[in-house]
Amino acid sequence: MLADMFFMSLPVQAVLLLMLAFFIVRCNLYENIFLLLLYYPVAFGFILNARGIFGLGGALSLVGMAILFWWMLKGGNKLNNFWKTSLLFCLLIIWFGLSALTTVGGTFAMSKWGRTALNGFTALLAFSFLFSNLKKIDTVKLGLCYLVYSACLLRWAIQINGIPGPSGLFDIAFLRFQTIQFLGYEPQSFHVDYQNLGFYCVLGSGYALIADDGKSVLRSSIIILLSTVMALYSGSRQAIITMFTVILLWIFMFRKGRFFIKLLFSMAFVAGLFYVVPLLIEREGVLNSVVSYGYLDGGGRGEWLSSGIEQFKMNPLTGVGFGRYRVFGRYGSYPHNIIIELLCETGIYGLLFAVALSSVSIWKCKKHFPVVLFIFWVFLMRSMASDSLAANITLFSIIFSLFAFESGPVRNKVLLWRELS
Repeated sequence: MLADMFFMSLPVQAVLLLMLAFFIVRCNLYENIFLLLLYYPVAFGFILNARGIFGLGGALSLVGMAILFWWMLKGGNKLNNFWKTSLLFCLLIIWFGLSALTTVGGTFAMSKWGRTALNGFTALLAFSFLFSNLKKIDTVKLGLCYLVYSACLLRWAIQINGIPGPSGLFDIAFLRFQTIQFLGYEPQSFHVDYQNLGFYCVLGSGYALIADDGKSVLRSSIIILLSTVMALYSGSRQAIITMFTVILLWIFMFRKGRFFIKLLFSMAFVAGLFYVVPLLIEREGVLNSVVSYGYLDGGGRGEWLSSGIEQFKMNPLTGVGFGRYRVFGRYGSYPHNIIIELLCETGIYGLLFAVALSSVSIWKCKKHFPVVLFIFWVFLMRSMASDSLAANITLFSIIFSLFAFESGPVRNKVLLWRELS
């Protein structure tokens, strides 16, 4: 009855559409431009795809770009140091392109390069805009948008995948467990996977915590709690581990003099781990296989990771070529780890070049880096376990966009670089 009340009685697409309309009205123009670039295409695309309409969600990104550039021409907003940000990004994309053009194998390379360039530039534009206008954007609203979307995904996954849903409020990892139990391990057998749901809810906390000024402990606590609950419901190992580390970072980053609050949250966190971790180990397909067989054999990605390592050994300096990774004799996949992917496809030279470009941005803007620490961490953790570089290029877009802070003050006073170093 409880599960039916919370998950099965509401029309999820109508609810999401109403929530999107609410956010559009409540968000100012700055916030809506950012959401048009990165969020609305995903959310509206979900609604349209459920109706059998494909390809129109991405058009919203173009609308966002058009509004952004029009407003820039009118003098209504700015992109600080975008030429520096763009230069670093273009150098990296050119390197990837040369790697693809000078190697052979399969027909996937240039397609991957195109998607990497497009996704990376869109994210570069969005985060440069966000960091340039941070005083005018309430990042808590951005975080809530992603939390609402992940909740709707959870509800839709129950219906479209044909699984029973949670047996109660504390049915941890039910989505992953039931998906595997009823549909098996093949990704093509289910339509809404637990990985995306877990990522979006954790991403919501990453955005919301950008605005954490150290004063509104209750607000941050509520957002972290909601994100953690959604991550636990999803059963996504990546999301759960990321959320746990986000909580630790958040506790650690409190202002000095808040020892009692740090201690209180630390004790609550440890107590929660003692309760949650055994339940996750008991759940089939969550942590039990990793505990029993280790990460490579029990994590479900051993073949992909091992294949990437072997191909890196074949050509350690320049790699097999951007987009030339293959597994089981087929192209078009990825190793599920950004470091191995860079080493495998672009070699040691490619990895060092990417690290060097990133280091320039981080070093020059190091006092601003803590402001984006949480959102950076969420994308970093995803890139270490999921998706290809075509999606994980967002990580580099965030790093390069740090130059947008150079002309403005640091907003997040609770995060001080000297406390990290």
